[in-house]
Amino acid sequence: MGDEPDSGKIREFFGKHADDYARSESHKKGQDLSILIETLRLTGQEDAVDMATGTGFTAAALAKLVRRVTAVDITPEMLENARKLCAENKLDNVDFVLAEVTGTHLPSESYDLVVTRRAAHHFTDKKGFLMESKRMLRTGGRLAIVDMAVPEGDMTGFFNRLEKLRDHSHVGALKKSEWLDLMDRSHFEVIECRVFEERMSLEQWLYPVTIDSPEGMACSEFFHKLSPEEGKAISLESSPDSMVKRRVMIIARRKYT
Repeated sequence: MGDEPDSGKIREFFGKHADDYARSESHKKGQDLSILIETLRLTGQEDAVDMATGTGFTAAALAKLVRRVTAVDITPEMLENARKLCAENKLDNVDFVLAEVTGTHLPSESYDLVVTRRAAHHFTDKKGFLMESKRMLRTGGRLAIVDMAVPEGDMTGFFNRLEKLRDHSHVGALKKSEWLDLMDRSHFEVIECRVFEERMSLEQWLYPVTIDSPEGMACSEFFHKLSPEEGKAISLESSPDSMVKRRVMIIARRKYT
């Protein structure tokens, strides 16, 4: 992310909610994590980096299956929860680095795998994140991204406006098609791309923000004023009290050039 003004907002939001995220069953046991781990087909010999590790659920899952993990985050409170998680699971092959995702200062061409899960919508400079990942990866190394996806049918930008009401540190999620274009322009070869759908109530979607908070009430009002076209993009027509949230998983290989 570099030293953008959004970094302070990110530290503020996640510092405030670090313990809530540490208790999040969705982040701990979400289907996207198990599918990601299964799809990666790890050998146990990989050196991996978990970018924007948060409270460490992805880093801990990787640590059980690879040689070593470096967990990177810009929020001290999140990293502290990640340390606790790994200590509780007796994982001694995880290093913790307080750094931006566009400037980790980790060694070049030294890692087999770079992962980021449920975090890229906070990255102001997504191209910069991809370039930093490419720098760290050995030739042929893989980059895996899992993040919320803007519906392809969102032509008004409502999804990101709704997310920004919930979380003022939200920068912007991308559509699957936008990610694929960005990966191509960054000289990554996409080898796997999937979209998962999960229906959830507004309360579930808001977590860790509560429905009776100012942010929660603003989201509720916005949610119920969506146009028919916007509602269709998140499948409101089949259940007016819940929405479908999409997550995209992309696994790509650093090209030889």
